[in-house]
Amino acid sequence: MVERGAAVRYSGVMDAITIKRPSVPQHWTLAQKIAHYLAPADERGCMLWTGTRMSFGHGQMRWRGRTHLAHRLAWQAANGPIPEETPCVLHRCDVPSCCNPEHLFLGTKADNMADMDAKGRRRVRPLPGERNGFAKLTDEQVRAIRADPR
Repeated sequence: MVERGAAVRYSGVMDAITIKRPSVPQHWTLAQKIAHYLAPADERGCMLWTGTRMSFGHGQMRWRGRTHLAHRLAWQAANGPIPEETPCVLHRCDVPSCCNPEHLFLGTKADNMADMDAKGRRRVRPLPGERNGFAKLTDEQVRAIRADPR
């Protein structure tokens, strides 16, 4: 039985109810809401996002009616608005769910790509040649076919 006054959401089936997870108070500031979803710093100093995450690991959060990436909001809460000339918030630690402002820095999209290349994290899709999982021929077989004058 659900306690009196508990937040409930009724499903389409009569008599079936589920208890909603308590949400954060509406009057909280951005910094308070972010702190609510952060785990204490680990041995590397990363403060991992414990709220909703996207498929590639970055945290996400609703703020003022829109869904935002959590690390971008964490940077804004610590440092103010993100300037238009450096629209990307990059991770020094390369942990997508980290929201520690000390691990975040601003850059352009070109800076982000250069950072990914320097750290060997860029995924090039599709992989060329026999490194592609769908390849039917080896690189040697392709060279032999191309060299055949027929």
